[in-house]
Amino acid sequence: MTYWHDKVVVVTGGSAGLGLVLSQSFAAAGCQVIMAARGKEQGQQAVQTISPGKARFVATDVTDSTSVNQLVEEVIQQ
Repeated sequence: MTYWHDKVVVVTGGSAGLGLVLSQSFAAAGCQVIMAARGKEQGQQAVQTISPGKARFVATDVTDSTSVNQLVEEVIQQ
């Protein structure tokens, strides 16, 4: 068992580029990954690149405090 096994990680910008690579790496290490980004369609496609059940996408605009609060609430509920 590694340190990351069963940890929850939130990755902003998780649907592309470095954020996607980080999301995939955390999932491979055993984390539950919450991918947050603005683009819903791209985010849902990004989740498909990760092992089933290891990632979720939450549409989030980090420049909007209401959107960030909704992200935090969803993570806490999970």
